[in-house]
Amino acid sequence: MSKNGLKNICLTSALLGMVACGPAGVDQSAKVAPEIQTLEQNIESRYDYTANWLNVRLIPSDTANAPNLILIPGLVSSSKVWDGVIANLAQTHNLHIVDVSGFAGTPSPKQGSDQVINGLTKNLTMYIKEKNLQNVTLMGHSMGGFTALKLAHSDAVSLDKIIIVDALPFYPTIFNPAATTETAAPQADSFRDIIMGSDAQGFERMQKQSVGRMSKKADAQKDILVWSLASDRSVMANAVHNLMTDDMRPHLSDVTTNVHVIYAWDEVMGMPAAQMESFYTSQYSGLPHVELTRIEDSFHFIMKDQPEEFLTAVQTALTLK
Repeated sequence: MSKNGLKNICLTSALLGMVACGPAGVDQSAKVAPEIQTLEQNIESRYDYTANWLNVRLIPSDTANAPNLILIPGLVSSSKVWDGVIANLAQTHNLHIVDVSGFAGTPSPKQGSDQVINGLTKNLTMYIKEKNLQNVTLMGHSMGGFTALKLAHSDAVSLDKIIIVDALPFYPTIFNPAATTETAAPQADSFRDIIMGSDAQGFERMQKQSVGRMSKKADAQKDILVWSLASDRSVMANAVHNLMTDDMRPHLSDVTTNVHVIYAWDEVMGMPAAQMESFYTSQYSGLPHVELTRIEDSFHFIMKDQPEEFLTAVQTALTLK
């Protein structure tokens, strides 16, 4: 494999949040079992709403008639990924903070299915309707951003805008610009087999190697590792497969909601900043209403690597019409 090809696959792995590629960014001897146990013990009591794939904690704003902001984490991530921006965003918005069933110690869905993202999209739609939420913005990281895009395309509920954080409408294009759902299917099958076929030690080793590409911060890397190891592996595997075999690009022209894409760039990603900008611009070119913001010196977890710049970008996106 060429050097550039390896870098592109590493970048794809970072966007998906799995698969080892390169040196680990955390101490290989780090003990995470106690953190996983604590996470699983404390997680069930904190939700104001639950459905099959969806678990929501509400933080109401002190501002009268505040708009609603639904925060969706990425693949195997905890809702705690948003902790650095919650206090600021709660000043202006009612926050609906999502955990996905099966991720990061959250109980697995009661009704199992290999359609993780479609199930989550349906449950989010149901939640917005049941709560009669108005003036709704969705903000999703990684898989959460892809989910927000699918919900906007469904047109089942009215949305003010969506904010997509480091996500793509079709992930396999990062290593093959000509990829289709058909050509990506074998690799999607392979990724799913790797996740499900590894023994516990092998899986933990793979995740320890992968987190170095997720964030530049050691404390964030440890959190990501804990969340990954506390996740239901079958839910993770199916979610990865969903992402790699679902192409939203042909449907972008139907999305009437305003979309703001915040994406990361760092020189180790293997492509110049201008090339990364061109790539994201082309991926989202089908959207009628889209703005893009690049945040530099950051890996996939932008909110961890560049928290101040990330908060500024989100606040700007929330105020745009």
